[in-house]
Amino acid sequence: MSRVENVDIILPVSIALSLASSDPPQSFPAQPAVYALLDASRRPLLLATTADLRHALRRRLSPDSRTTDDAPRIDYRSITREVRYRRVGSAFAANWWYYRSARAWFPDHYRGMLGWRDAWFIHVNPDESFPHFQNGTNPTGGVDLCWGPLPSRSSSQTLIHALEDIFDLCRYYEIFRQAPHARACAYKDMGKCPAPCDGSITVDAYRARIREAVEFLSTSTRRPDRPASTRSEIGTFSRDGGAAAETALPWRRGIEQAMRAAARRMDFHLAAHLQDKLRRFHELEDPAFTHLRCLDQWAYLAIERGRTAHWIEPFLVEADRIEPWPEVAVPDVASACARWATRIARRATVNRAAGRSVPTQEVVRLLAHHLFRRGETGLYIPVGDDTDAPTLASRLAGWLKKRKTAEIVDMNIYNTSTADRQKPGAVL
Repeated sequence: MSRVENVDIILPVSIALSLASSDPPQSFPAQPAVYALLDASRRPLLLATTADLRHALRRRLSPDSRTTDDAPRIDYRSITREVRYRRVGSAFAANWWYYRSARAWFPDHYRGMLGWRDAWFIHVNPDESFPHFQNGTNPTGGVDLCWGPLPSRSSSQTLIHALEDIFDLCRYYEIFRQAPHARACAYKDMGKCPAPCDGSITVDAYRARIREAVEFLSTSTRRPDRPASTRSEIGTFSRDGGAAAETALPWRRGIEQAMRAAARRMDFHLAAHLQDKLRRFHELEDPAFTHLRCLDQWAYLAIERGRTAHWIEPFLVEADRIEPWPEVAVPDVASACARWATRIARRATVNRAAGRSVPTQEVVRLLAHHLFRRGETGLYIPVGDDTDAPTLASRLAGWLKKRKTAEIVDMNIYNTSTADRQKPGAVL
């Protein structure tokens, strides 16, 4: 498939322009859309999203050549011969189809055209010679286990420091790599590190601690009784009315019991150390950790407003792909949930058979952008092979009930003061 044919599918509607016409045709809808202006050779002049396509084209293709802010206005009217577009109903859909168009037209520099900030992740390979948790903006695959997304570098560091304190992990990787011939740091004397660096425990024994931390993260992100996207994946944070919903984790219970036992025998130094561990659990109740999941189980059903307020549009989002599904009329969502659950279970089975996939950074960043976006109107449900139709229907019913028809319209993505938004780096 050629590049032009690919974009023809992504932006399926095309209308040719004539120099004789003074205004864009009335056939352009006054609706949100992703659109592109093409020249006579079908080369892209502009790629943008808009809340009102008709108004945006009138403004872009106006013959008025006045300058703005000392910068000459580009005369698109004289060089544009075709407009391609796709109608959208939500910020998520607009960003997805814009990304697809930019990647198809500009494969070498489309990343600079995306306006989404980086999401952060932590990752570890428990089987490497000297395992340790690291953070970064690139979701890793292969032998590394990776968790995310996190909204900032500081939140990823907070998570790593919490794991270090809860499981007494090494803080200084440079010293750890000298094991067992290094000189231990002060954390050994404070009783906060088992010191594999000087041979106090073997690296294999320390590797077991890393695996315990991995199990902690993995178990905490797979709790079947946790309402999806409403409670912190680890800890007890809940967005439902702001009330904390206690998550009974064996690690936390064990630390609490050990702290009480230490206090009864008046070992106050140990009790204070265990209390510090519990304080780290409380730090993980922050909303920054609400969407933390292992990328091996990273799958969401994104529910967005359709092209009209009476329709909704689902997207299956995985770490390496986004799959748009057909729009569904609001009265038909109950039957649609059964179909979605079947497709999700089938996809989970296929993914397990295929093994790990390599995460796609732009896909993960796009979903993270919407998960952490203030005023987000979409619904994002973590899913797996055990996701059933009643769970989806319940979540969807609650989402629809909270929003009136006008409130479902996602205008926050669009700059309504100027009617359309040109993404950073769009090629002119």
